[in-house]
Amino acid sequence: TDHSSVQLEVALAGGIPKTINLMKEFPDNHKLIEKACVVLQNLSSQTEAVEHIVKHNGVKEVIIAMKKHKTSAKVQEETCLLLWKMCAVPSVASILKSDEMQDYLKEVAKKFPQKCGTTVKEIQRRVGKRS
Repeated sequence: TDHSSVQLEVALAGGIPKTINLMKEFPDNHKLIEKACVVLQNLSSQTEAVEHIVKHNGVKEVIIAMKKHKTSAKVQEETCLLLWKMCAVPSVASILKSDEMQDYLKEVAKKFPQKCGTTVKEIQRRVGKRS
């Protein structure tokens, strides 16, 4: 699926809150979680959109998805990319700076170095943490 068709589907379905609600409703469906993260990545190019994701508990849902699908390289890759896109926003950075999240991100980078290693390093650089 190309990005433009994913964006169109989300726009027609109601956007950010609908996408986050799908993640909440179907937390065990790793394919849906992957696609939802791609949609949110596409929609998170502006600070206002990221703040909307935060407002609708999107960061919390992304972290829940990461922890629920620890063995899925694709879920880890898409969630890390989404967190990277959003971490320039202070409210997201403060969540990602926590020791718990830093430890988890290090774990993800170690388990999936090719899919997540560089992205995790970039998150750490942006939020002011070092591995």
